[in-house]
Amino acid sequence: MAQVKVIKLASGLEVIAKVIQETATELVVDSPLAMQAMREGSTGISIGLVPFSWGGVPKNVVLSKLHILCVMDAESQLESQYLAGLAGIALPETGTGKPKLTLVE
Repeated sequence: MAQVKVIKLASGLEVIAKVIQETATELVVDSPLAMQAMREGSTGISIGLVPFSWGGVPKNVVLSKLHILCVMDAESQLESQYLAGLAGIALPETGTGKPKLTLVE
């Protein structure tokens, strides 16, 4: 099964994706979504998940390790929201005080 990871790129972009293969020079991912800070109300900030590419097919996306700063495990709430969004499932708010995550299509 693919592992869900957060990938920080040299450009500053953070991506959440299912890592399906890794070589010495590349990371192959499926269903990558870019993470974007979004204003919520007058004081809140949430994390929005937006398409990594607006025109490309999000399967077997090859990322060069030359452009990856680090690969991290996804925070559990973020991973749940990401997987639920891919499956088209709406999750209830948890009330943990952490930023609300929103899938933007």
